[in-house]
Amino acid sequence: TLNAGATTTASCIVLNQGTAVAAASSLKYYLSADNAYGTGDIYLATDAVASLAINATSVLSEVLTIPSATAAGNWYIIFVADADGQVTES
Repeated sequence: TLNAGATTTASCIVLNQGTAVAAASSLKYYLSADNAYGTGDIYLATDAVASLAINATSVLSEVLTIPSATAAGNWYIIFVADADGQVTES
């Protein structure tokens, strides 16, 4: 349980499952009222993802602050890989 204004650490693993080296990109974190990314989700932070070889992974972790105006209820942290569309898909 987290309250508005509190911090938490979110971690994930980014995997290049393509057939070519993936260029450097961005992973963005959002706060969402449901378990799917949508335009109304609240941006929290960005991590840089280094270029990844085929089948390579990158472990990322970020301290996130829940916005102070966040209403009580169930919320989700959404991870969006290649959030700025920097990687060519293969």
